[in-house]
Amino acid sequence: MTEKSTITNEQRDQAYLTATKNQVFLYESPESGRLLWALAAKHSLTEPKKYTALSVLAGDIILNLEKQSNLPTLLAQRLEISQERAVSITGDLIDYLSTTAPAEGLTLTGEGTTNESDSTLESEIAETEAALNAIPQMRTMVQDAKESKTHTTSQSDLLNKQNRWTPKK
Repeated sequence: MTEKSTITNEQRDQAYLTATKNQVFLYESPESGRLLWALAAKHSLTEPKKYTALSVLAGDIILNLEKQSNLPTLLAQRLEISQERAVSITGDLIDYLSTTAPAEGLTLTGEGTTNESDSTLESEIAETEAALNAIPQMRTMVQDAKESKTHTTSQSDLLNKQNRWTPKK
């Protein structure tokens, strides 16, 4: 690419040591890498030299080694693209840079956040279902009818006048 960064790896290492949790997330997490790759693919920047230049520039901005306000110019110079194209990429890159680290136990997928430990969620659901099943069911008339001993007789027995008053054996 035309202009290389004047920032050294030592400067990057120093900036990384003082980086915030969100900066570290953006700088090194696989989720962040997938988002940057998707951005590069959207703008046809997946060719190794262009993607490397894009990711190094993104990393330098994440670590506050380059100013975000210089993005269009830096993109145009380092990726050898037009200023207009650099401006259109800048909007998506700023959105990427404003991504925040997910809460503990969550990962970023590009379509929102998902739970990293699905087994934990599944176990909580199973535990809740077990607790609900342990609650005694409400007593109903149908249940009473099935469980109680009721007097059963046939219609002919009821109509038989001789049998009405004699106790059954």
